[in-house]
Amino acid sequence: MHPRNKTPLLPAGALTLSLIISVLSLLYCLYNLYPSIMWNDSGEFQSAARDLNIAHAPGYPLYLLAGNAFMRLFPAGPSAGAYAMNALSAVFASLTIFFLCLTAIRLTGSLLSAAGPAFLVLSPVFLSQSVKAEVYTLNLLIITLLFYAYLFLYPGNIKRKIFIMAFLSGLA
Repeated sequence: MHPRNKTPLLPAGALTLSLIISVLSLLYCLYNLYPSIMWNDSGEFQSAARDLNIAHAPGYPLYLLAGNAFMRLFPAGPSAGAYAMNALSAVFASLTIFFLCLTAIRLTGSLLSAAGPAFLVLSPVFLSQSVKAEVYTLNLLIITLLFYAYLFLYPGNIKRKIFIMAFLSGLA
């Protein structure tokens, strides 16, 4: 409940709908996922995350640390690490869709507004970055979290809001 007007912050079913759309987008991205090493930056990110090396400037430390941790979840195999890094981008994309759905529903007050983020995963550019090891889905997730934090977290406490936004900006 919002402290001023005692109305719910999200309509009933908003979290469930956002979660369902997010899981469906994850399944769609995993279905289209590249199974192994890609050309250009993807191969560099996959090998750098495995050994915790530094990729080309600016290095992308958060992405590589998350990729290294995510690689440990997959069994050993010739292309398991590459698949794990590709799957990590799909996970970041689905988390982005989740928070975009919550933001849209909360801004409009309607569950129908979740259709916009649901269709985002079908766009060719978003999907192309969600199925290979690239930092763009992590960056989009952080931007979405910044937007969500700015709009909805701690409405009466600007210092706490600025602290959280500065922390998220530092992660980017």
